[in-house]
Amino acid sequence: GISIHYRFLEKGTISIHDDRWFIYPWGVNGGEPGMRSKKILKRKNGKTKVLPSKCDDIVVNEGDVLIYDTWGGGGWGNPLERDAELVALEVKRGLVTRKGAKRYGVVIAKDGSVDKKATEELRRKMAPGICKEIFNYGPDLKTLRKNCKKETGLKAPRQPVWEAAE
Repeated sequence: GISIHYRFLEKGTISIHDDRWFIYPWGVNGGEPGMRSKKILKRKNGKTKVLPSKCDDIVVNEGDVLIYDTWGGGGWGNPLERDAELVALEVKRGLVTRKGAKRYGVVIAKDGSVDKKATEELRRKMAPGICKEIFNYGPDLKTLRKNCKKETGLKAPRQPVWEAAE
């Protein structure tokens, strides 16, 4: 996903209609789940509010900032099979953080090069944890609901109740 910051130049209202704030985008063929979306409204007075994925008529004032982190697609393929030198290049270009490189099992040295020995060791340790299923859905619903407020700033959605048709 991407992070977009909208600074409001005058008073008005906004509406947001987004998805993937609760359930992670799926990883495929060994890829990890993607990142969930998040919307934070920072008021000019310093107060912040986490906004739900679907909301209407939110009043904004001049100087307020909406931080809109869009959800990103899940990964494709085993992250440990990514070329470590390409991951290092992405770190250099600011597309991946050093911490993010470790999700691919790549350790970046202080000079920006791949620490080959540390990378081999990290990948060896990570290999047993790579998802073998076609889809990596991320945490189960029970875990998502339990951690929802802490991870997203929002209460978990209510569980639907279905009635049998007569």
